[in-house]
Amino acid sequence: MAIFGSLRRSLAVAIALVGALAFGTSALAQGLYYKELHKDNRIYVFNDADLASRFETSGEIEEPLTREGIGPKGETVVADSAKALQLFFFKHGISEVVEEKAPPTQRVSWKNGKTTFTLGDSFSLGMSTRIQVRYTHFFPDGEVQLPGTGNPGDSVGSFRIRRGKFKLAGWFYEPWMTYAFQANFPGVISSNRGALLEDAYLNLDLSKGDRSFMVKLGQFKVPFGNQALSSSGSLQLVDRTVPIAEILHGRDIGLQVWGQFANKLEYRAGFFNGAGLTRKVNDNDQFQYNAYLRFQPNGAVAMGKDSSALLSESDFETAKLGKPIYAFGFAYEHNSTENTTSDLFKNQKTDLFVADAFFKYRGFSFIADYGWGTLKSQDATERDVSVWFVQGGYFLKKDTWEIAGRYSERDLDILVDILSVEKLKELTGGINYYYNKHKFKAQADFSRIETEGGGSPTVNHELRVQVQFVF
Repeated sequence: MAIFGSLRRSLAVAIALVGALAFGTSALAQGLYYKELHKDNRIYVFNDADLASRFETSGEIEEPLTREGIGPKGETVVADSAKALQLFFFKHGISEVVEEKAPPTQRVSWKNGKTTFTLGDSFSLGMSTRIQVRYTHFFPDGEVQLPGTGNPGDSVGSFRIRRGKFKLAGWFYEPWMTYAFQANFPGVISSNRGALLEDAYLNLDLSKGDRSFMVKLGQFKVPFGNQALSSSGSLQLVDRTVPIAEILHGRDIGLQVWGQFANKLEYRAGFFNGAGLTRKVNDNDQFQYNAYLRFQPNGAVAMGKDSSALLSESDFETAKLGKPIYAFGFAYEHNSTENTTSDLFKNQKTDLFVADAFFKYRGFSFIADYGWGTLKSQDATERDVSVWFVQGGYFLKKDTWEIAGRYSERDLDILVDILSVEKLKELTGGINYYYNKHKFKAQADFSRIETEGGGSPTVNHELRVQVQFVF
């Protein structure tokens, strides 16, 4: 945690020092420099040595100030800046006022864990760090012996940094040109060291602020339902439900068109490598295709955003809003891993669907997802998959103490996966304390996880306690 704080402070200081040095050096150079050139019955004056040098080479000035007929002999005067024009008037004894543009306003602000730097209408940079410190205690079935234990049924507890994310986001040139960069340090694995990088994208709102037609390019979350798009930092329970997480492919590299209309309808459609985050090349000659439609009948909150009330699972909004927030969505995904391995069973085409529902009002929240589809292996094996969950929560004390619960199931015919099971059932209950909504919170939940397939059914239990803070 100290490393993240030092990194952030160092970056902030570096930005400030570079800006101050650049501004101070530039101001000093411009204040002392003046050059006057005569060409084609025009007088060109400069307060910037570099611009003067470039003009002598190219014959052009970027954003010149032009005054016709004001030279000593009626010449037109072209200046590289208001300061150069003032120096010209002073040299030739001409009484005329030249208004200079005010320097761009520089601002640094902090709110809810995010530090924001702005420079006039040139750019905005937001910087934040999110840490999740988690304790997990796993109570296995009496027939299961965990690594590092002496006997079957022995429990194991451990601490971990579940997520440690550093994010930069904002806009440059124009407010409708936005970007994001996010790294997750605990996400690095030996098979993909590039997994450190989560988000790296450019988003262009071609409707210039209306958010009705946007293009996103780079690496980001593929649009496959509300639970996939919701941030791991805005969850009501400690983590996503296991069954639905198994069919979510997370982030990938590609292109998406998306937008919203009157905050009632949102659409997202894109194509991606289909190989996962930060892979150098596509894993075969086909792409992954995703589409998502979401309908919010009462237009209660903003749509067409990567972070909004519709992507935050607890109800912090409706008390002030005075009306419920609810929406319905439908997503589709097609992907192929054919010809990627020598195991034809693992090479497969997938067609998956998700329908979701979302509701919040007066401290109560409800979420439901149902996913289904088919997996067709290259060896001609075809399997069906179905997953679903329902989740609810209620604030015992406004915006502070909340209870929540979830039930989920997954049924996947003869799937060979990390659990080596065909059916999984999860029942979870939890309690949350919010110091500042999702920006600083403590959560605890307890799960009963039942698995079937590959032998006798097993029942495991899991306790999780997590603190999340954003700074």
